[in-house]
Amino acid sequence: MPNRENKVRVEIFGTSYLLKSEDDVAYMQKLAAYIDKKMKDMQQATGIISPYKIAILASLHIVDELYKSSSTKKREIDGDESSAVAKKAFELIEKIEKELK
Repeated sequence: MPNRENKVRVEIFGTSYLLKSEDDVAYMQKLAAYIDKKMKDMQQATGIISPYKIAILASLHIVDELYKSSSTKKREIDGDESSAVAKKAFELIEKIEKELK
């Protein structure tokens, strides 16, 4: 059975877009609202009028958030794995020391 394609009309920075996706309508609206807010925040912060330039700056800001979030999550995962490895190594060292006594 093919996946159902959902359609929703959203407004981003004063322009209406028809989105089509297999994602939930509420999810698509949430994404559009997030982009709209970032663009409005960027315009307010910079005073730039060009929607194209605002879109580029907002995109860079969103990608920056994504990369920082991803690298933080990766560090957390790596840290957890490193801690587990260090703990296991310490346990093995203790066993070896006990056997050598």
